[in-house]
Amino acid sequence: RCIAPGTDVDEQKRPERALHVIADAGVVLSSPLDYDQTVRKVAALAVPSIADLCLVDLVQEGSTRRAAVFHRDPERAGLCRKLQHFSGFEPAHPAARALALGKPLLVRDVGRAELARWLAEPAHVEALLAFGAPSSMMVAPLLSRGHSLGVLTLMGTAESGARFTEDDLVVAEELG
Repeated sequence: RCIAPGTDVDEQKRPERALHVIADAGVVLSSPLDYDQTVRKVAALAVPSIADLCLVDLVQEGSTRRAAVFHRDPERAGLCRKLQHFSGFEPAHPAARALALGKPLLVRDVGRAELARWLAEPAHVEALLAFGAPSSMMVAPLLSRGHSLGVLTLMGTAESGARFTEDDLVVAEELG
């Protein structure tokens, strides 16, 4: 994640941070935790190293439920709890498409119009926008033995200047 666009030092450290997150996620995924605890820990690893905001939605009996929400700013924990109560998305949502395809997707430009098209409830859109204007997004299915158990959504915001690339998508896929 590029905190300050054009910062050479940040660009040089980007692959190193990604490798650390993947290694830490491997440790978490191999530990004997229940699945909810595991996905929450993986989501927490992604923020702030990779993304500004991370959402985890799990599939259960044909519907989704939000299992985790993490933001890079601990002061926004109240907003995370509010966003925790929303789940579900329209078929056009990249998360729904990633679940259907079984592969990660990168959305380079995200704004209010896209969120309104992807989310069924206007209050869900407003809850997301409370974290700041989104800039880009990656979604990766959470796979186990070829089955999608849920989806990991990583968002960058205009506030941080985060813009995801194809290289970042590889990291998101490893986390899923």
